[in-house]
Amino acid sequence: MGREHEYAGRELLRPEQYDGEETVAVSAWPAANGEHRRRSERLAILDEWIAFFGTPSPVRHLSLTCRVTDVLLGALAPQIQLESLALKWGPYRDLRALEEMEDLRCLELGGASALVNLSPLRHLTQLRKLEVSNARALTDYAPLAELSELRFLNVHRGITGARSNADSLDFVRGFAHLDELWWDPRVTSADYSPLLHLTSAKKVSVTPMKGMTPAHVDLEWALPGMRAVLEERAAHRIPVISSTGEVAVLTTDVTSRTVWVAAEPTDEIDEEWHFPPGREAITAAVSGRTIRTFASTARTRTERFWLQLESPQTSDQSPPLSESVVATFPFSGDASGPILVWDSALPACEDIADFFSGNTDAWTYSPPLRLDATHEAALPDDEFWELVGAFGGRANLMSTYKAVAALATRGEQVALRWAHAFSDHALRVMPRVEALAAKGHVPPDRIFEAVGAIVVAGRTTYGAILADADSFDRRLLREAALDVIFTAQLAVRRLRPEVESVTTPLSLLWDSGPAAQKTRRLLTERDPSFTRMHCARGILRIDGQLHERLVLVDWGDETDEHSTTHAIAALKSFGGHLVAGPEFAEGAVNHLANAGAVFHTRRRSSMPVAEYLAIYAPGDGG
Repeated sequence: MGREHEYAGRELLRPEQYDGEETVAVSAWPAANGEHRRRSERLAILDEWIAFFGTPSPVRHLSLTCRVTDVLLGALAPQIQLESLALKWGPYRDLRALEEMEDLRCLELGGASALVNLSPLRHLTQLRKLEVSNARALTDYAPLAELSELRFLNVHRGITGARSNADSLDFVRGFAHLDELWWDPRVTSADYSPLLHLTSAKKVSVTPMKGMTPAHVDLEWALPGMRAVLEERAAHRIPVISSTGEVAVLTTDVTSRTVWVAAEPTDEIDEEWHFPPGREAITAAVSGRTIRTFASTARTRTERFWLQLESPQTSDQSPPLSESVVATFPFSGDASGPILVWDSALPACEDIADFFSGNTDAWTYSPPLRLDATHEAALPDDEFWELVGAFGGRANLMSTYKAVAALATRGEQVALRWAHAFSDHALRVMPRVEALAAKGHVPPDRIFEAVGAIVVAGRTTYGAILADADSFDRRLLREAALDVIFTAQLAVRRLRPEVESVTTPLSLLWDSGPAAQKTRRLLTERDPSFTRMHCARGILRIDGQLHERLVLVDWGDETDEHSTTHAIAALKSFGGHLVAGPEFAEGAVNHLANAGAVFHTRRRSSMPVAEYLAIYAPGDGG
């Protein structure tokens, strides 16, 4: 399992952005953010960084968040003051540039697919933490035996890498003070006995290998660190809510397999769902700047407004270098909003409504589309049961996905008619399931799961239980998933994403039940400290002068006229008379610390750039 590097720092795209910090992240080969950059531009930026690293600097904690080659890695040789270094990925092979970094204590060799030799690390006598990922060409880990101060070692395959091989684990015999070992490679000799020396390690995780000696289970008995990891994984629970409202928990069973456990909404799940662990709410005063950028092609003109929070300090999301900075605007306000993030004067305009025309990326509210399957004729039994066969007689998530795909190929009308028929059959067997629940044969909170499982089990099983409820086999519930009763809805939404729900008598019955009500509460009640900021733009007249203004405002989960009312009030709260707008950005900023581009416009236009900017971005917002 990987470990995020502890010293990420502010990400710099060019050396000129460096301001003497000890902790920085550098993208020396800027191909990120999904933006197109010419190779010549990227090579020029790389040369700038190579020149920067040519002399010692105050940097002590460095992360290279880009593709790392031997040329770039070799340029780091003068940075002997480094205490931590993280390489994200790249075809680097030569680690000799690290030999004189005697103060290095943390090293992350990420995406090391070309690495074959760890010998230069022998000189890093102060190294306490080492992580190596996706080193599929590396087999010799013997040089690590000389790292007597090592406390943490993690060798893993990364997110996309294949499992690699290692010659031996003999190097761990000297790790008397190792606190944690996370080991994934297969040992060619299958001899894992050197691990038995790690009896004092707090955490040990080893990926099993067929034929390993000692066996994996024997290592668990011998090493307290392995038992500690198993207990930690079993205690780790991730609450998940499906599109249909089903609540489940992703956890690990005693055999280390990842499993789903059905659950009802609880205070614990509520807290974890609404406010992810590790993120702290920004609740007090905030300040920063908004950067307005411009980019163009032969037929389009694009503007973006980028929010950079400076107080409190957060991770920087800078505009891509391929976009020109037009203007900036300093802002400040309360994190709960509204916050004025842009205000600039505009020239007089005969028809101010034209200012908003042509923006292909503007968001408009569309009411949710709900279809009513009860108005469709139910499918005949033969056709209905034929489609039920797509489940393969099993009620679980995988079989539901297959059935959804099969039903979607038949078209929307067939899916709605199938939903009607499914509802009819489900309601017919519902009294039998309720009777089973009264006898204790079906858990009361799994009645709908049982109904769905009985229907998708097929015509014969369904008919038998309808005739005699006691013929119910509890194994039907072993894999049952609530999604099966929403199969038609999922199929229709695959065809028409704008469809929110498909109404049937069964879905109405589910919606009125306690489980659905708890789920709705879970999804709609938000932690008041967790802001969901929307960006709105308007044109206001202030003392006879037109102004373009952007605000961030939290209007909760309300839409349509409510969101418009909130946006207008926010725009006017900073003075002036609204004469056009509001126009809304698509999406929301679900935590101010994650803010990047908060508003953008894209117009199909071949207007000369200077003329375009004179009309739409004539002045500096600051």
